[in-house]
Amino acid sequence: MKYLPKNEGLLSDKFISNDERFVPINKRQFVSYHHDFPPNYIPIIRKGKMEFKWKNLSCQKDPMTLATYQQLFQKIKPKTILEFGTLEGGSGLWMNDILTCLGIETKIYTFDINNNNISIENSNITTITLDVYNIKEYVKNNFELFNSLLHPILVIDDCHTNIVELFSEIDTFLLPGEYLIIEDTHVKNNHEQMLDFLQNKNYLVDTYYCDFWGLNNSCNVNSYLIKS
Repeated sequence: MKYLPKNEGLLSDKFISNDERFVPINKRQFVSYHHDFPPNYIPIIRKGKMEFKWKNLSCQKDPMTLATYQQLFQKIKPKTILEFGTLEGGSGLWMNDILTCLGIETKIYTFDINNNNISIENSNITTITLDVYNIKEYVKNNFELFNSLLHPILVIDDCHTNIVELFSEIDTFLLPGEYLIIEDTHVKNNHEQMLDFLQNKNYLVDTYYCDFWGLNNSCNVNSYLIKS
């Protein structure tokens, strides 16, 4: 992780444009407020994130992401969420519960290579077994499923695998103004995979959500993306 130099201050104009909310990825740096916290901040957040559960199911979200998602849900009111990376299903169940509390009717499709550990039973949540390296074949064989999804669509990546091919396929079904969120881009390799995907793609960084708690102060660095 490249951090803000200490002498730059927390709101350096070098990295933040106050009059631009939606910006191309090349206007953002791989920097984070994390530098301004104690040295053990990231390990503590990571430990809590890995252990965080919802209704006793692993959810693995940092607190800033959980709160930011609630704000995003209220704004865009998604009719469909595509989540790649289910684990135990805690994340999908948390999203469903929050959306229900907000009075937003949303169908959630959550994909994972291994669904053996998933124990959620909810009519709003569909779990699908998928190896994302086979995404082209899956989309081809299930074109009607994707083509019939209700809009607005929100896409969330939490599997960090084959990102370029995965979202090049999913991009076909997204409309301008819909969001793609790639999680854990505080990890340099994940951030670089995102950059590879964004080449020649019409997405802008929504700095409002990226910087909701301070400059990239979550595990999702520069990766709240809106299709333009």
